[in-house]
Amino acid sequence: MAIRSMVALHHRVPDFFVLDNGSEFRSHALRRLCRLNNINVDYRPAHEARFGAVMERLFDTTNTELIHNLVGNTKALRYVRTLTKSVDPIHADHLTFVELHGLLEYFFFQEYNRESIHPAHDHKPEEYAERLFREMGRRLERLRPYDMTFMLQTLIPVSKGGTREIDPRMGVTVGGIWYWTPEFAERRNANKKVEVYVDMWDICVAYALINGKWCRCVSSLLLQFRALTRLELRYAFYTVRLRLKSAPSANFEAVLAEVLGESLPPVAEATACSREFYKPYGLASISDRPMVDDGVLMAGVEDALEDDLKRLEVPRSVHDASNGHEERREGSGEQDRPRKFAEVDFKNLPTRNPL
Repeated sequence: MAIRSMVALHHRVPDFFVLDNGSEFRSHALRRLCRLNNINVDYRPAHEARFGAVMERLFDTTNTELIHNLVGNTKALRYVRTLTKSVDPIHADHLTFVELHGLLEYFFFQEYNRESIHPAHDHKPEEYAERLFREMGRRLERLRPYDMTFMLQTLIPVSKGGTREIDPRMGVTVGGIWYWTPEFAERRNANKKVEVYVDMWDICVAYALINGKWCRCVSSLLLQFRALTRLELRYAFYTVRLRLKSAPSANFEAVLAEVLGESLPPVAEATACSREFYKPYGLASISDRPMVDDGVLMAGVEDALEDDLKRLEVPRSVHDASNGHEERREGSGEQDRPRKFAEVDFKNLPTRNPL
């Protein structure tokens, strides 16, 4: 999700990722994404915090300049005898996840990036980045279109090796649920092992890589519950297993439909709220993004490249010679590209109401 947001906002990928030694950073999905986009990965030495000094310092800045000034911060509880009911953080209206996300986006990309002078170089971070781009070059090979191909690269492989064997009658199974696409019926694909990936934001679809071609597989059982996420489905399956233990003769599909029709735990419902928040920006389910032709898919990169060339005052002919793309086709409007978080008004959030 972080990498999707990075490409959606900046239309480019970095040369390096500097990561700690968490197990999620050594996953097959992340290694595959980095390999396909020529991203090098450097791991910080264990128990050596100074190798992550830049990020740790950013955490501290976020705490001191933002989090500690929010309504409901509990620092005032250190001097509990000075509290009154009107300033007690226990009675404050706390931010929801969506509000916190929007607040952090506003803080990083507006207040910190465009309004504050960084003491290391006496420039605003955004101005300093532009200066380095002019001096060092913009590395146009790092540009990436935020299109269907990139979204497929960010999917998560299924467990147990990331492959499934094709059943020519049923399809492939993921977590006990069968997914089907017409390509499975071809005789040449019978009993073949293929790579299968899931969309964490859409439980009714999976994607299989058959003979170098991406195929969208659909579960007819879960099609009516496509608004759910994988986390919600996990909680639902847990409840289904408990009910089937007490009633082994019950029908699995009927019990699943009954459970999904009920209210899920708050943790699962929180992911539904997140999905609705990310959906307008094209960061959630692949199915939510409009699929258009190649000319429109390149629109995001073309616009970013146009902005770069305007800043550098490079003739258009240089751009044409460098990438070989024709003029953008008609019809590649703004509605076909994901929105930017910067377009959302976060200034009305309760950000500066210190106790």
